[in-house]
Amino acid sequence: MRTLLLPSTEKRKQFELRALALRDFAGVTRDQPLDPFALATFARLLVVDFEAIEGLSEATRAHLLGEASDEWSGGACSRPLPDGWRLVILNPAHGTQRNRATLMEEISHVFLGHAANRLAPVTSPTADGNPRILTRDYNHDDEEAA
Repeated sequence: MRTLLLPSTEKRKQFELRALALRDFAGVTRDQPLDPFALATFARLLVVDFEAIEGLSEATRAHLLGEASDEWSGGACSRPLPDGWRLVILNPAHGTQRNRATLMEEISHVFLGHAANRLAPVTSPTADGNPRILTRDYNHDDEEAA
């Protein structure tokens, strides 16, 4: 008989039990790697290659992958597509492990039933005429759980 070792705090125990349930759902043991790209399908998340995004200027693309690269790791679109799936974009400037962790966080939000965050644009435009993103909804408990 195998003993299940759980963290000492109640909150961490709950996190671990949810993680184990997700691994069970995915059909992998504690010793096997969990592939978030395979699991994304079950969460109805469509991972889109950053390079496939159309409409970004070269300056914007260079900014997101250059000086602003450390300011974002990825995210899911808060509004679902007509078929119920959500788009996820990962930062290609980050390594494979970071992208896997970011995708796993997005999957966890879905499986935990968290409401999607929304971005709130500033009403006054920037110098280039576009609204500037000021903030997003942020639920600390949801982020910690995911």
